[in-house]
Amino acid sequence: RMEHLSHAASNCPSLLAGDGQALSFLARTCLSVAGISALEESTRLSALEVLAAVCDIDDVKRTLLSGSSSAEPLLRILLNGEGVSNSSGDGSGVLRICAEIIVNGVDDDINEWSADAPSLQDDATSWDEDDSAMYAESLIESFLHNLGGSNTLPAVLPLVETLLGNASNSDVWQQKRAALSILERCLLAAPVAFTAHIPVAIETALSLSAHPSPRVQFQSLQLLGALCIADTIDEDGVGKVRTGYGARMLQSMAHLVASPCMKVASHASLAIVSFCLGGNGRENCGVSLEKSTIGPYLSDLMSALTSGPLSLDMTNSSQVRNGAATVLVRAIAAVSCLANVGGEDFVPFYGSTMPGLLGCAYFGLELDHASGCVHPVSPQALSHELSMLRGAALESATIVGEAIGEDNAAMYRSDAEKIMVLALALLKAPADQKAADVIIPMDQLLAGCARVANVIKDDYAPFLPYVLPRLLNRAKEEADISVTDGDESGLEASKRGNLDRDDDEGTESVTVALPGMGTKKLTFNTTQIQEKAQAARAMYEHANALGVAFGPYAETCASAFLPLVKFKYSPEVRSTSAQTLSPIFNAACQYALSTGGDAASLPQSLLPALVNTIASQLEEEDQDDNETLFALADSLSEICYSAFRHVNEVNGRRVAQLDFNQSHKLVSQLVNCIGSCLERRSEMIQSTLAVVTDEDERAHCEDLLQIEADTLTEYVNSIGYTLKSLGEGFVPIFESIIVPYFGKLLLAEGTNDTRARLAAVEIYDDMVEYCGSAAAAKFSPSLVQGIMQGIDDSTNGGDRDLKRASVYGIAQIARYAPNSTLSSVAFQILPNLMSIVTDAESAEEEENTYLVEITVSALASMFLFNDAPYGTFDGVDKSSLLKKFLQVLPICQDYDEAKVCHDKLCDLIESGAVSMTAEAPALMRIVGQIFADVEDGEEVASTATCSRLAVILTKIQESVDSGLIQKCFSQLSPEAQNGIQIALERGAGAGNGAVISP
Repeated sequence: RMEHLSHAASNCPSLLAGDGQALSFLARTCLSVAGISALEESTRLSALEVLAAVCDIDDVKRTLLSGSSSAEPLLRILLNGEGVSNSSGDGSGVLRICAEIIVNGVDDDINEWSADAPSLQDDATSWDEDDSAMYAESLIESFLHNLGGSNTLPAVLPLVETLLGNASNSDVWQQKRAALSILERCLLAAPVAFTAHIPVAIETALSLSAHPSPRVQFQSLQLLGALCIADTIDEDGVGKVRTGYGARMLQSMAHLVASPCMKVASHASLAIVSFCLGGNGRENCGVSLEKSTIGPYLSDLMSALTSGPLSLDMTNSSQVRNGAATVLVRAIAAVSCLANVGGEDFVPFYGSTMPGLLGCAYFGLELDHASGCVHPVSPQALSHELSMLRGAALESATIVGEAIGEDNAAMYRSDAEKIMVLALALLKAPADQKAADVIIPMDQLLAGCARVANVIKDDYAPFLPYVLPRLLNRAKEEADISVTDGDESGLEASKRGNLDRDDDEGTESVTVALPGMGTKKLTFNTTQIQEKAQAARAMYEHANALGVAFGPYAETCASAFLPLVKFKYSPEVRSTSAQTLSPIFNAACQYALSTGGDAASLPQSLLPALVNTIASQLEEEDQDDNETLFALADSLSEICYSAFRHVNEVNGRRVAQLDFNQSHKLVSQLVNCIGSCLERRSEMIQSTLAVVTDEDERAHCEDLLQIEADTLTEYVNSIGYTLKSLGEGFVPIFESIIVPYFGKLLLAEGTNDTRARLAAVEIYDDMVEYCGSAAAAKFSPSLVQGIMQGIDDSTNGGDRDLKRASVYGIAQIARYAPNSTLSSVAFQILPNLMSIVTDAESAEEEENTYLVEITVSALASMFLFNDAPYGTFDGVDKSSLLKKFLQVLPICQDYDEAKVCHDKLCDLIESGAVSMTAEAPALMRIVGQIFADVEDGEEVASTATCSRLAVILTKIQESVDSGLIQKCFSQLSPEAQNGIQIALERGAGAGNGAVISP
């Protein structure tokens, strides 16, 4: 009977989910079986599997996590074994039984486990003899997640304490390993609820990392790595866990990389990788860790790696048999990550590291300098392990070279040439030969080439004719797909996401119902599909690194990857291909501006095809695949931005622009996508946030809402860049599409989703700024209603971005709409804006900088500038406003606002509204920083404004006491001092003034 229940749970769990009484009966029945210790573990696990499957059903899970009284009886049965009779007696709930099997189901033979050579596929679940324990771990994680951390942690943590703390079991390594494993599963299943217990988990892992058993050491490293991945990393790369415990964690990892047990040594290197890359719940969080987190310990870590795994002798057959290649590959990965985080701090280790990496990249190979070909020195050199070793070494060498920074590029250049010699030898081989992939995996080779391109820039151009054909061949290769008859069981399995994988053949199969064809089984070559995605990533890196130098190849590359945006067999291929089209198009735009001739027409020929293909795929894409939707939307936004920003300075025309009909179609498609996005957000808000009380489930829902919000932002950006490009020509589109959909979303009465209101306000802001005075006059009154709610914390839902967009709208209305638009609310707006500045400054948070800058800009646009519409209003303390305006300048977060404010500042000074003598200290600071920013490539002021500021600065020098000038100069930052010198040199070049002496 248990087999039947298990089969039903696997294939159609909803059949087992009846009313509360039926669920309670099922729970007691399964628990009575699972709790019988004398039964085979497979039978007990099958009983637990049934319960785990039922708890994973959406309706059951939602009830269990709701905190309602209806969930309590089932929770008491599942967690406490209430009313269940078995050999263990009452009190054996699912967590206790899982913990028991985790302890007893692990292999007792430490020596056999330790002697087993590690492989690159190894992880914490790789030892076959641990199958029962591993399955119990997966089940306990499922229960922890589906029953909710707030319900389960109070029940499971005492079990962990028992496993760790009993004197009678102090030497039983199985219980220590189990405790560490359960702590990891708690962290993975309920990261929010587990937050309060993280310090204890860290201390446990650090303490047990010194345990004599390698099994316990391994599990300690596993938990430390998981803690790093779960660690919250802010935008500055600072992690909470690593800030408090980083030194001790790294010390444990450095100690264990020298372990005589190859599995432990290998896992220690992986833990270092997790320390460097992990965070925010991802193995690679995408945020660079603040290098001071690693810097003080870099020497000790590199010493441990160098004297430990990096010293392994690959010519020693005994070490090779014991897994030396795997240990070395993972140690090399750790070096890559340390270099990536350390940046320039890694320079002292470059000389001792790079030769070894290059040696490993060439290991087992012989280079024929005459022919430029490489050959394996023996058949063994073509083994999978050595191929992966060479790939890891080449990849690491390019990461190290890129990490040490542009200032040290000369140090790397000769080594980069050695890398490219090897790369060219492999790339010149016929594309239909697999020998090159056997020597070094092609994805690692091509990714390494892209990093070299990012460092040597234009000097890389001669290598492109050899690199690009490989990428293009992979992109164009016809998909290896076979279609056969399928069956109902395969169709049901596919609907649940269970794919039929054949690792030996490198294929995956999925069964689908095709209209007019019936049930069919599609089998596709996963290796080939992965190669297409890898080719797209490598192409992205090349185009992004080379910019204008990539231009001559843009048309060919775009034509190869554009069809893959519609590649129906893989969302990864669709998303990576769409992403790579963005830098390809940007390179085409740069090339058109720099070259002219036939190249000038390329961006215009590409733009409609790119936009149309990506936009139509957005409508067709699986609306539950939020990662692919975001990738497509992000690419479309970047392409629209490139088209908007690349303008021919001679004739003032953009190198690429959609015409009215193309723009109309795109905006219609995007509004449809926005509608779907907002519907999904509304459903999540109503069905989860309004019902579920479990903090982890709510956090998960909020994460999904944020992904949808990010995608929504890209949709809105694409509309915005299209609007800005057409200018007044966009007005009919605005009136026919934007107003009917977004007009009602400006106000809280129209939606309870502040992100929908944000989208509406941002699009209306752009209309006021770019669509001309007539449009501003017609539509800005509607915007005023929205921004009045947006700047008010009682009606903006606490959404900082909505407040920011509303303030931005005030600035644009003040500049471009009739004076009457804000006249009735000007005095209501004034205190709101002043309080925003005061509150944001008192918080002293860096993220408030933009809000403060845009708020000051809005205040100045309304009341201070020479053309301010309300500058003559009585009751406005313009002196205080001017002081605040000068205090915040220069503007640096928004280039458009910066240019406006800095130009208007010149007007104020030249008109005498700002005294050059009285405000000399502030003006020297402002002008100095503006010139420093411009020198660094920041577009905070136009050329004309810089010329005006240089003249103003010269006049200040001439009219203000030299002692005061020198005093003010000495108090400036080094950057601003340098900016002053640049400004006065420009003034001197025009025949004005001399340069201040520091």
